[in-house]
Amino acid sequence: MQQSTILMVRQDEDLPSCDKLFQARSIAKLIDSLFIGIFSALLWVLLYKSFPEQVRYYSWNIWTQSASAFAIGFFDVQISIAPVIAMLFVLAGFPGIVSMPEELLPLALWFASAYLANWLYHAYLESQSGATLGMRIMSLRIVTSAGEPISFLRATLRHALKPVNILAGVVPILHVVLGNRMQAIHDRIARVYVLPVTVQATPSTLIKKLSADWIGPREAEFAPFWRRAGSAVLDAIVSYSLIYSVFLTLAKLVFENVGKAGLDFAFSTSIATCLLFFAYLFAVSFVAILFALIEGSRLQSTLGKMVFGLKVVGPDGGNIDFFAALNKQFVQSFVYASLLPVIFLPLFYCAFYWKSTLGLNLLKYAGPLLYGVYGFLLCVTLFRGRQTVVDKLSNRFIIVDRKPSSVIE
Repeated sequence: MQQSTILMVRQDEDLPSCDKLFQARSIAKLIDSLFIGIFSALLWVLLYKSFPEQVRYYSWNIWTQSASAFAIGFFDVQISIAPVIAMLFVLAGFPGIVSMPEELLPLALWFASAYLANWLYHAYLESQSGATLGMRIMSLRIVTSAGEPISFLRATLRHALKPVNILAGVVPILHVVLGNRMQAIHDRIARVYVLPVTVQATPSTLIKKLSADWIGPREAEFAPFWRRAGSAVLDAIVSYSLIYSVFLTLAKLVFENVGKAGLDFAFSTSIATCLLFFAYLFAVSFVAILFALIEGSRLQSTLGKMVFGLKVVGPDGGNIDFFAALNKQFVQSFVYASLLPVIFLPLFYCAFYWKSTLGLNLLKYAGPLLYGVYGFLLCVTLFRGRQTVVDKLSNRFIIVDRKPSSVIE
């Protein structure tokens, strides 16, 4: 009877917050990285002693080589490049491996052994005991949706999918949309969950509980997409107009004062470049603080939201303060910045490739167009309570404000 009571208490125990669970998983991975790094270093020392004639071709001494082996093994746990290396070996073909120069043999053996050890370490421990050594130390376990230990094949699939997390890091929004509190992206694809050992409830039960315990305004009309998109366009016009007005004013002052200083051309150019960077940073920060002051005031709306009859509220349905509004501005800047590698790097490549035809016109017109499309996509409500990605990250809701003063009704 006492045992069943304890089990019920454990099942009712709340799941830790996202940041605490992420912190525990990060420390667990760090511990696993140390184990694999030490093993990789010891393995290289063994090969160094076993193949003295071949290894003497390498210019570094044994300590430097062992430190490099430790670093590679350590970071392989973090980014898991083993599947990528294996694919390259397959694409290169086995004849190339057979005809490998003799002095490269120890290096090839070490790579193969270290990556094999990393895979077996994770796949075997996760399938047999439900946790790696790092997970055990941090009191974590990995299970299926039914709360059962995962199979060796599923653990292998999860390990092979880890590079997906690195690729998705280019666009951090994907981690928010595709992941959840108990799953990273590779966990979700492999259909496994990472939970604290103190939480004995199955993941399916926890998902139902989290859905039932949803926190948000109960009696509110959440903003539809078309209103959000319209208000976002107006706010973007106001925001960018203010940013570039402040920036151009400061840029004019920079060029006037640097030009009067009579400095060397190269030195004055460097100073002007740094000052222009800080001028743009100041302009963006100034507008972000201004918008946060407006949203954190009694208005609870920017100009665009007031025109379209919208209002910003917190999870309890009450007004947000200045710091909550400022946090949203930083989150939104981070989300937009995450798009830069996705849009502008291909655009720069295309502009360089077709420089004789399209030239910089591609960057001039396609860049703002794609960025505008991305802004509209950020207005898509993906979560309960019609929250967007930015709303979810900043823990706020946009509701319809039924006041007579609303312009759009």
